[in-house]
Amino acid sequence: MHRHVTKLAAGGFALLACGGLVGCGTSGPFARVVVRRPPGHRLYVGSGSQASITAAGSAGPDGWALTNDGLDVTRDGGQDWTNLPLPPASASAIAISVLASETVVVAPDADDTALVVDTYSSAGGQWQAQQVPVDLPVGAAQIVDAAGTLAGIMVTAQTGAGFSEGAWLGTSDGGGTWQEHLAPSGGDAIANDGQLWLSGGVGASSLYRSSDAGETWQKVVVPTTLDQQQLVALGPVELTPNGFVVTATDSSQTQVITGSTSGSLSDGPTLSLGGQYGPGAPAESSQADDVLWVVSPVNQVARVNLSTGQVSTVDASGLPTNGTLVLDAISPTTAWASYTTNACQTKTACLPESGVLETTDGGASWQEMSVTGTSTGTS
Repeated sequence: MHRHVTKLAAGGFALLACGGLVGCGTSGPFARVVVRRPPGHRLYVGSGSQASITAAGSAGPDGWALTNDGLDVTRDGGQDWTNLPLPPASASAIAISVLASETVVVAPDADDTALVVDTYSSAGGQWQAQQVPVDLPVGAAQIVDAAGTLAGIMVTAQTGAGFSEGAWLGTSDGGGTWQEHLAPSGGDAIANDGQLWLSGGVGASSLYRSSDAGETWQKVVVPTTLDQQQLVALGPVELTPNGFVVTATDSSQTQVITGSTSGSLSDGPTLSLGGQYGPGAPAESSQADDVLWVVSPVNQVARVNLSTGQVSTVDASGLPTNGTLVLDAISPTTAWASYTTNACQTKTACLPESGVLETTDGGASWQEMSVTGTSTGTS
């Protein structure tokens, strides 16, 4: 769910694929800011060093923010944050995920020929690093789990404005050993009931499935009522309580596509939220508790109940009108959005400003969150 957003017209923005990079083309302390709440888990931070991270079950809106300063975590829904410097090998981390019993951090190595995978196990109580060779220059990485266990890493190398190469690094033993398979493209992937699903391709407009742990991939026809010739992009594929969801977007509309655990696809509601979408630029979306949030280029927010198909739409206040935007749904009424915008003092002097916004009223209003952690020391 990482999209590069640039201003299209007054009061709106256009979403452009950025190869999965967070805040690409930006700088400053929050150039890589991204907020995630581990589904069904929270981070507990003790005193002392970074090795005090553990994961435990929780339904609360707690999470972490990955920034250039390290890892900021919150235990109280974003009111207070604690900064935990990353392990030295992962200082340039591009992905992080909290699984059932471990925290995984991924960074490219210095030569860009491998990934450094740092894993903290709550049972072992320490970080362990390994290098995983990859045959692509690493532009982005996505950590994929299957029911809380590490399943693999989707690697994306941006090779052009509308296309990226991809590789699937799969593991069947929780990261002990790895198998690399070329993917049809880079993009966003999930593991669902023994199958891998990938949203990517030229202009991020194709859906692929693998039934053999990423060794081979098949292109899947998306059952949308939109004109297939007019599609500009598919959104990231996301797991839901009953399977998964992906969005299909043409120049002005977004349709919700749901998939069952068996892999069958069904078309759902079509959203006309205003604004225009360009090639490779789907609407920003995120799912929580079987409710899909969708944000349009003109800051309209729709929430779709994936079980009933019911849609509610509001005009949002407080969202940025240019820059980058990454949406993370917390619940049917609460969501976070990390952003980077360009603040221009003159026509030629522009500096990026980044931060995190929160809504608790279904997307109608968004307020700034303070993500400034107090350091607990080095690991």
